[in-house]
Amino acid sequence: MGLKYIELAQNEKNLFHFLCMSDSGTRLESLYDLAKHVPVPIEREVFVKTWIFTHGIAMIVSTNTTNIAPEEIRQLLTEAYASFKLYHNENNGGSGNEA
Repeated sequence: MGLKYIELAQNEKNLFHFLCMSDSGTRLESLYDLAKHVPVPIEREVFVKTWIFTHGIAMIVSTNTTNIAPEEIRQLLTEAYASFKLYHNENNGGSGNEA
């Protein structure tokens, strides 16, 4: 989850800044509003945490703060998602299915 988002930030910096960093006038009541539009089953809390982590990496690569190899990005996202999911399941009695 998020690899293409980060790829856009890395390869199309100006487009990413325009689409994801400019004030579009759209406001969310909550970050959890984002989870309503995800086309795959995922717990809202896990999605939001993963999205925040993904957006952070996208910001880093889009602003040339550092260069992160695609393999490292994939590994970071995989580990973060697994950690968020494990934490959610252990602390919220999650069943591993969509909440």
